[in-house]
Amino acid sequence: FAAWQFAHPGAGGPLLNSDGDAMNNLLEYALGGDPSTGARTGDSDAFVVSENQTTGQFSVQLRRRHGSQSDLIYTLQVIADMGQSPSGWNSTQLIPTVTNNGDGTETLTFGPLESDPALPGGTQMGFVRVHVSLDENHDEAPDASAVSSVLGWLKRTLQIRNQTYSVPFV
Repeated sequence: FAAWQFAHPGAGGPLLNSDGDAMNNLLEYALGGDPSTGARTGDSDAFVVSENQTTGQFSVQLRRRHGSQSDLIYTLQVIADMGQSPSGWNSTQLIPTVTNNGDGTETLTFGPLESDPALPGGTQMGFVRVHVSLDENHDEAPDASAVSSVLGWLKRTLQIRNQTYSVPFV
């Protein structure tokens, strides 16, 4: 993190947000954001929920630097009902597949979300976030932590008839 701070003068500490966007410096460091602008740039696809068009199942992709940063701990957290937040978040039990993107980044894919043992069986909707912990001195005691914005998914079968339906997320 110290090298990242040096490369971004004026960014400040991990919990500061000098550009006033939705991510503090720790999240911008972890997800490859730019701490000098509130504009969404290349980091907008660092954390996404997507649907497999073949199976209809949902997964999460998390892009980070290849090999990660040794001072960061990434934890994908899930919850079935936002009414259970903030205490109801659980770490996913899905093991990600890791793909080297060939550009200095890697993508972790967690899925299918519907089969995550941390969620109730047969769930048709849920929410995910990334919890990031910074351990600058490697003493296994986080110096700072932050959570990303919450993403969600909802699976609904539409009947063949006239109806109105809104899809506020994937």
